[in-house]
Amino acid sequence: MFLANPPAKKNLVLVAQDYWSDANDLKEIGQVIARRAGDIGVFVVLPRDPPEAMPQIPWDRPTLTVGLGHLGNFNPRRGPVIHNRAINKLDEHAHFRHAGIDTPMTERFEYGKTYDPAIWSDFVVLKPLPQAMTSKGGTCQLIRTRRLRALSPEGLAPDHFLAKGPAIVQQFVDTGKHPTSWRVLTLFGEVLYAIASIVPFERPDFDADDPAIESAIVEPRHPKIGQAVAYKDRRFFRLDDEIFAFARRIHDAFPAIPLQACDILRRNGDGKLFALEINAAGNTWHFSSYSYGVQREALGGKGAFVGQLDAWEVAAKALIEKTRALAD
Repeated sequence: MFLANPPAKKNLVLVAQDYWSDANDLKEIGQVIARRAGDIGVFVVLPRDPPEAMPQIPWDRPTLTVGLGHLGNFNPRRGPVIHNRAINKLDEHAHFRHAGIDTPMTERFEYGKTYDPAIWSDFVVLKPLPQAMTSKGGTCQLIRTRRLRALSPEGLAPDHFLAKGPAIVQQFVDTGKHPTSWRVLTLFGEVLYAIASIVPFERPDFDADDPAIESAIVEPRHPKIGQAVAYKDRRFFRLDDEIFAFARRIHDAFPAIPLQACDILRRNGDGKLFALEINAAGNTWHFSSYSYGVQREALGGKGAFVGQLDAWEVAAKALIEKTRALAD
């Protein structure tokens, strides 16, 4: 546990995650807060830590607790709690639309249903509904909308993701011949880093035959890309004020989710932006997450992620503002 500014007037308790983030990152951010805000004491805990094990926390002060994931055993004795938690994909997309955030039309896929191209557009993508299946890549299929009605469980290859579980159907957003997406990590709407991911292979022309369309690679995480092109040659740190402003709007639609890894598409032609998801569970702190180690090193290591936008300073500013506004 880390304690900054013992004589402070308010507490900020940060709940790290053993696997998803290094508690030392939050301690470093706490040190920045200590330099900039003498009125805030910062404490870093883990979900396995019960509050009674931490008598140093002065619970008589107004407190704000922020978790980058689940809180586990930790149950703060006072003050509001804001933490990451998983959100069902379909619920997330419904919330986007309710909040006025542009997002591709999305619903649970049903065999035998007629999907009207006049409503859905000529092309859609099929994706697994379970998050565990989409996180590995290679499970996003481009298909002509009129072809959906002909799909059946009996006609699928045994290893097709549709044979393994429920799926969603989503309007295809054409981002160009080399499909491109953005990952923008925000904390309370402030951008910590931004990466553009580009598919190095050209997608087929839209007048190609069905087999060519349905075998197209349109997602940057497809495993065949990793076998052919180095990670650093298809993912890049990028700055884009329009993308950043859109990510802030996305946060405003989900204010109770502090850490958001916003996946964003920019449509080819008119430049319109679309939100895909925010990865609300919190396993996206790729400054230090265990699962992203190889990719992180390929992009220059932790220093490159922190240095793009001076992430620790940005995070400290956002946390100071939230603590002053919400601690109770």
